[in-house]
Amino acid sequence: MAERSLKDKSLEILNFDFLNMSIFKISLDKNNNKNRLKKSMSFFIIFFVFVFFGLFLLSMYIPPVLAQGASDGLGVNSLQETGLLKTDLKIAIMNIIRVVLGFLGIIAVIMIIYAGFLWMMSGGNEEKYKKAKQILINAAIGLIIVLSAFIIVHFVITAFLEKEGGSVNSSCVSGTCMSCHQVCNAEGTGSEYTPGCSDSCVIPLLDYFVVKWVDPKNEEKDVALCRAIQVGFNNKLNPDTINADRVLIKIKDGKNEEEICNLNKDCASGKCETNKCIGKTVEGDFTVMEDVFKFRAKKDFEENTAYQVEITTNVKSIKNIAIRATDLKRKWIFATGLTTDTTPPFVEKVFPEDGEKDVCLATPIEAKFSEPMDVISLMSANIIDPITKTVDLTKNTLNINPVISTGFSHNVSDERTLIANPNENYQKNIKYTPILNSSIITDSCGNFLDGNDDGKAEKSPIDDYAPPPEDSIPDWSFFTGTQPYCKPEITNITSNGYYDGNEITITGNYFTLAGNVNFNSNTYAIDSCFDNDFYPMQKCISSWEDKQIKLKIPSGGGTSNGSISGGVWIETGIDKDGNEILSNSKNFEVLSPHINWISSKKGGAGQPITISGSNFGDTQGDVYFVNKTNHKLKSKAQFPCEKSWQDNQIIIKIPEQPALALNSYYIQIVVKKDSESVQKFYYSNVEDFEVNTQFPGPLICELVPKCGLVGNSVTIKGEKFGLKKDKVYLNETSIIVDDWLATEIKTKVPKEIKEGASILKVKVGETESNGLSFLSPCGLGASCDLDKTTPSCDLGACSEGEFCSADKNVVQINFALQNVQVMLVK
Repeated sequence: MAERSLKDKSLEILNFDFLNMSIFKISLDKNNNKNRLKKSMSFFIIFFVFVFFGLFLLSMYIPPVLAQGASDGLGVNSLQETGLLKTDLKIAIMNIIRVVLGFLGIIAVIMIIYAGFLWMMSGGNEEKYKKAKQILINAAIGLIIVLSAFIIVHFVITAFLEKEGGSVNSSCVSGTCMSCHQVCNAEGTGSEYTPGCSDSCVIPLLDYFVVKWVDPKNEEKDVALCRAIQVGFNNKLNPDTINADRVLIKIKDGKNEEEICNLNKDCASGKCETNKCIGKTVEGDFTVMEDVFKFRAKKDFEENTAYQVEITTNVKSIKNIAIRATDLKRKWIFATGLTTDTTPPFVEKVFPEDGEKDVCLATPIEAKFSEPMDVISLMSANIIDPITKTVDLTKNTLNINPVISTGFSHNVSDERTLIANPNENYQKNIKYTPILNSSIITDSCGNFLDGNDDGKAEKSPIDDYAPPPEDSIPDWSFFTGTQPYCKPEITNITSNGYYDGNEITITGNYFTLAGNVNFNSNTYAIDSCFDNDFYPMQKCISSWEDKQIKLKIPSGGGTSNGSISGGVWIETGIDKDGNEILSNSKNFEVLSPHINWISSKKGGAGQPITISGSNFGDTQGDVYFVNKTNHKLKSKAQFPCEKSWQDNQIIIKIPEQPALALNSYYIQIVVKKDSESVQKFYYSNVEDFEVNTQFPGPLICELVPKCGLVGNSVTIKGEKFGLKKDKVYLNETSIIVDDWLATEIKTKVPKEIKEGASILKVKVGETESNGLSFLSPCGLGASCDLDKTTPSCDLGACSEGEFCSADKNVVQINFALQNVQVMLVK
């Protein structure tokens, strides 16, 4: 390149490519280069900033007219999709304003682009540069004004739509299912809750299957001879698993098949022919619907007779999950009286109440009856006539006027309450009149509904509940408002104590007429409270109102077998897709002694057992073996170790003097606490145990240390180890023994140990010791999350056998007796 003088030399050539239009060269004089370069760069930055915001504004203003019309070409449907024809005047005006602002935004962006064009064509001309700059400034001011107007209009539209019950979305087609239970509203401007829109709903897999309620209740007396047996579960049933081989209904202590008998009540089956018992169980028919089953005996029950019901672990949910073996509610007894039941049921209470106003558009209709009902009759809904192919209203439990074309989804929270959720929202500001069909609804003995409560069951239409009043039938109607969905909400929980059986009061909104209170680990507060013998099979809920619920703290049930500290929430029903309708959660602390697991479920007199749990306290209380058939028969366990009783662990022996009879028992802990010079007793949940003829095994009293890493030494202290070296097991895996004495064994932590809690046991011959927990590494399990509603661990809440993995937001519980780790995912 030829040399030039510094004065004549051009400093630099800059190339710009804008919209593939041209390439411009700008030559700057040496003396003006620096200032002009700064001006150009400033102009360049400002230009693209405003173009960016202008395009953003333009994208926000593409009206529903353009977005919807494109899919239809210019056909007939385009007129119906303009976004204005189906819109009321207020929404139409707002849409027009938005379109106008959109066009003003387009003009502002065009002016900014024009200013950029002038600037790029200036070629260093100062006048052209100033003109471009002025146009850019004016366009920017206009854009700011339009943007401000947009913010104001957007705020007004948002506020209006929220008041109307929708959410802002300017491009949806009315009636379109947008997401789980969210449908585009009539104006096409937002979404609203609608139960019928469920295609995108994800139904969570319930990894547990338990009984929620039973009827007749446990230990209920004077049961009518005609009564049906009914059971509700927490998940839909697999109908193929409900039969006489899996649900055992017998006369308590009745004789087996082929044994000699004199009366029907002598036999377990209730059937005695030619002095021989016929059959194994009571004959009858099972009916399954959703999450409940009903058993109707072929003939009335025997008078003054005790019956027992057992739901075996072969009963499964629709997801093929077996009922939990530890579920206490799957076994119960009741006793009949002398009479049958011919009195028709009547309606005690309804929801929404008669004359109630501003009812939410997805509110369930509920009715509570005067006695246990045939729950299958309460769940009859949307029966299709085979000829007309339409819903046969005469076969519906519930009808409503005006008619809801998609009907209701029915479920029951107990044996006396119907809950019907609409499959589509009610209309706004409309009077609705529900009607309960007296030709369908019956009580547990088959008596039809007495809708007008005159003591006679005369079927439909005379005994339908409710209108018209001129027929002397109770009137029942309600008026809708505009709010789509009223979710149950807990605002406060108060209590007169924090132990099982203490009463708590839950206040809030939209609890409706009935439902369930669910404690942490899915402990349902229905039939899980202590009776007079401290057995957890009695009613918990004492009153249920729309804004307040009173109940006792449950003592059994759920994955934790009783209440533990953590979240409490309200369940007010199940929608048509099987999703539970749940409230928010409030934490509640439970201080009752709680058994997490025991080291063995069976054993003979003198067998040592380890009980692991929480809130046992430091003061020694009592551990009882309670006779299952007579809860008043109790025997105290023995405490064989110097430190048998600790806050989270108790070591006992099965009583030897006097020895327990061979039978089924449950183990229960009683904690003693002094309060204001008065000693109080607090009872734990219960665990099943079977006493057999097995010879007792060795006793482990202590592990020193209780935790460690691979290769660390561990000393096992106890008794009856013998002098001959035998085996030590860690999670059923044999480990190397360094030294063996009658009261002390030394070993090392094996390399096979898994992270978390493991169970160590000693085997001598055919006998086995109690098990003690060994943690690896030390400190793991210092935190655990008992509140399944928040993704974090609660400090210091873990008991032996549990640990928390905070980084994975899961609670991990090691059931090391089975060498299985269960992970409860948050």
